[in-house]
Amino acid sequence: MRRTLGIIIIVCNAWWSVAVAQPASPLRSMELYSNHCTACHTSQAHIRENRKATSLTAVETWIRRWASELRLDWGDEEVKAVLQYLNAHYYKY
Repeated sequence: MRRTLGIIIIVCNAWWSVAVAQPASPLRSMELYSNHCTACHTSQAHIRENRKATSLTAVETWIRRWASELRLDWGDEEVKAVLQYLNAHYYKY
């Protein structure tokens, strides 16, 4: 019984690690950004020379800040999806 429980825990942890590590779909990432960010941000905000975000961590911090300010109730999945979108299309960190 104890061994079976141990195996179940290992399998669940392995499954969870794989599930969490999966990147968001490009369409989902784009939709989140388009629906919630483009009202204030054009692409120029991300490519200007004196941009405030100078690392991937900084970009994530800004996403979390504005998601909170706008009361979007985003969890890690949404934040990571938008981060993935921005990095793929603009930042390339």
